[in-house]
Amino acid sequence: ALPDWEAGLRDYMGADNRMVPYLEVFSQTGAAATNFFPVIPVGGYYEDELARVYDLVMRDEVTAQAGLDEVTTNVQTELDKALAS
Repeated sequence: ALPDWEAGLRDYMGADNRMVPYLEVFSQTGAAATNFFPVIPVGGYYEDELARVYDLVMRDEVTAQAGLDEVTTNVQTELDKALAS
């Protein structure tokens, strides 16, 4: 069913859409995802950082990898602070 979904989305988006090469990865990770975010002391901050960086990536202001690296650094810093107190 996923290959059919990917083909339909590819047709809808157009073959030249920049997301098309990543549809298979999106399908695989989406199929394995759960409905819940990880429970950590800085969970709200983590979600906020992901949303902020997602926006930057969608506007082509940063690469996905650079954005995720920034989220990792920022959230780890806040998590370390929270766990130290």
